[in-house]
Amino acid sequence: MGTTFEDNPHDTRLAVVRHFHRADGVTTASAELVPARTAPVPALLNVGSVGLYSDHEGDYIIAELQVRKGRDHATLVSFEWDQQAWYSEDVESPFAEEDRDREWAPHGAVCVETTLWWFDLSWGILSCDLAGDHDLLFHRLPDGRALPMATPLMLTQRCIAESQGQLRYVEVIVPEVGGDDDDSGDDSEAARVCMWTMTFGPDGWRWEANYSVGFPKIWDDASYRETGLPRDVPIVAAVCPTDPNLLYFTLKRNIFGVNVANHRVVGNEAYDEKVNNARLDATQASVRYVLPWFLPPGLAPGAAAFNFRG
Repeated sequence: MGTTFEDNPHDTRLAVVRHFHRADGVTTASAELVPARTAPVPALLNVGSVGLYSDHEGDYIIAELQVRKGRDHATLVSFEWDQQAWYSEDVESPFAEEDRDREWAPHGAVCVETTLWWFDLSWGILSCDLAGDHDLLFHRLPDGRALPMATPLMLTQRCIAESQGQLRYVEVIVPEVGGDDDDSGDDSEAARVCMWTMTFGPDGWRWEANYSVGFPKIWDDASYRETGLPRDVPIVAAVCPTDPNLLYFTLKRNIFGVNVANHRVVGNEAYDEKVNNARLDATQASVRYVLPWFLPPGLAPGAAAFNFRG
């Protein structure tokens, strides 16, 4: 249950699914069982700490970053497909001394070019260039967005993803009345969706704000009214890999896309018929369970598909 395997480390194996092909309405792929780890390589600790890098020739690297509270180093465990071997190395912790006693809660990893970004949605991101010297860097969330600790609610309101080759942070902000985020006197403007992009400049990595749009602007659009959905704050499901303005949400067992720039709904469909998983309810269909991907070129141009992770 859950993503942590520390209580049963030797009964876990990873698999890679690739070579997707779609013909006559049927999608096929090949699944490869990744070789088991053997000592002295550490066993799998948390699948939320596992990232995948793949090049255009089909070679790939699986990398798990194991971060333990109070330690001055982390452990990078990696599998290289061309070598068919597991490796592990200790890398220096990038945390300041006062931060090392905070629990790191792994919620996933994103690959941008040759860099893996492992994230804790309550706090920040750890990055490592797999083609470089494997130094770890720590990047805090945008100003004012960090939380004292991880909460279940944030998994439905926060998302870190790659889109157009850049790292994006998305958050649905529902401020408490009179709270620090309540910058409007109108209750209808309380809920909004915001995006930041990680950029590199003369001063290093920093967050650049992209947009902050109140949900009433989306709800008031004719395209949203046509869906028949209520004026309720939805759950973040995905960021389009090729268009950062296109976000996907779930609400009342529907998944729908919104072009945030013009406030328009661009697609809406019930996912009951697409998901055969009794454990996946409306509160679980968040970014943690939804993986967007694009079908191979020439088979279904411009079509976006969704994989619901159980």
